[in-house]
Amino acid sequence: MDELANPFRPGAGTPPPALTGRDELINRFGVAFRRAAAGRPGKSLLMIGLRGAGKTVLLNRFAEIAEQEGFRVGLIEAPEHGHFPSLLAARLRRILIPLSSNVVSTAVTRALRVLKTFTLQLPDGTQGKVMAIRWRHTVIETRNWDTVVVPNANLLSQNIVILGKRAGKHLQHRMWVYFNVDYRFSPTRVIEAVTAALMAGPIDGVAADPPPNVICYDFAKDGRDSFGYYAVRYWLTDLANDDPTSSRIRARVYSALKRADIPLARPSRTLFVSADEAEPERDKRHLEQRLRAIDGVELFQPLTPEERKFIALHLQHAPFAVGETVTRQGAVAHWLYILTSGKVEVRRHIDGGPETKVVAHLEAPGFFGEMGMMTGEPRRADIVAVTEVECYRLDKTGLQEILHERPEVAGELSRTLAKRDVELAAVLENLDEEAQRARRAHAEVTMLDRIQTFFGLERTTQL
Repeated sequence: MDELANPFRPGAGTPPPALTGRDELINRFGVAFRRAAAGRPGKSLLMIGLRGAGKTVLLNRFAEIAEQEGFRVGLIEAPEHGHFPSLLAARLRRILIPLSSNVVSTAVTRALRVLKTFTLQLPDGTQGKVMAIRWRHTVIETRNWDTVVVPNANLLSQNIVILGKRAGKHLQHRMWVYFNVDYRFSPTRVIEAVTAALMAGPIDGVAADPPPNVICYDFAKDGRDSFGYYAVRYWLTDLANDDPTSSRIRARVYSALKRADIPLARPSRTLFVSADEAEPERDKRHLEQRLRAIDGVELFQPLTPEERKFIALHLQHAPFAVGETVTRQGAVAHWLYILTSGKVEVRRHIDGGPETKVVAHLEAPGFFGEMGMMTGEPRRADIVAVTEVECYRLDKTGLQEILHERPEVAGELSRTLAKRDVELAAVLENLDEEAQRARRAHAEVTMLDRIQTFFGLERTTQL
């Protein structure tokens, strides 16, 4: 046959003058299609064959049959390495957008109803919860106490973010809190200080898994600033309370940097002019503040004014934010804390497990942690800040020189420690007066021996 006159030349889906030998396939599709439309299971058709065998022509005929029955048809070409769900979603979206009849609107409404349990973020950044889904529009209430009406066609034609949703995981959404520190302080030191504060105790609204983390994500560019850019990344568990939760994170960051003596950065182009007091006057005022704090510590009453001044010069300022753990039960840390403002609570772990019980509250002025500093004993309880707390802390070296110059002070300090230790035992064990006196006499000897051993003094006790 003349190839120029042959009407059956393959043409990549071009309909031939007649479909011959395909009636059985067309009839099988008609049966499967009508059974599916009636809600009954049917056998699917899979056509395979060489290029030019007529597969596309048959698919087009199947599409004509479906459209004649009132259905919408979408043709998808799926490459071997393509992502089929994405191709399917795009085709379905194009099919649904132009539909507006009541029957179709009902179907679209039913399809969109799955969004009602989630918090959405629209393309313009608006976040809110789906409250109602109508035929033509969806009602979203935002966290700003506003109501947004979104046409359903927009929801189907744009990418909508479902906040905090991941298969098999708890509802949580990653948040960023930014802060800046200048170049005088190494990123390692900044990250370690802030990370320790974030992990010191649970923060309301912040997920424990994944835990919050700190990164140095960039340095200043083009000479604009003189500091590094840092961020805390955390996972929010209550999507409606993002700002209050971020505020709690900032409070932790501020306290952590204060304790580490790392100031937040100021832009280098900003000029601050203030009438600062002279350095000697400032040092005098700080010394007076520390001496007043020491006056409230019963442990230091046996010391001379010069010895108290020596200790005052060794005190370090240590603020804590609400919820931070100041000391942790079982930890070994040779710090004494002098509470100058705020309130903390004492929590004991039950049977060594993670569950804790509040056994006491301490308010300023006061002190705690003396056993760790004087004997090296591990912490007996968690101390957690209930309010913002201001402390001074003193380590072992601040007292060591005094004890080596005047070893007899150890005896006076041991009596104070024994008294406080027995008072705590009386509360926990319900001891009567006679039992307290008997225990105090033994505790004074034991405490003195532990102090002398810890500070390397000559032992005067026989235990």
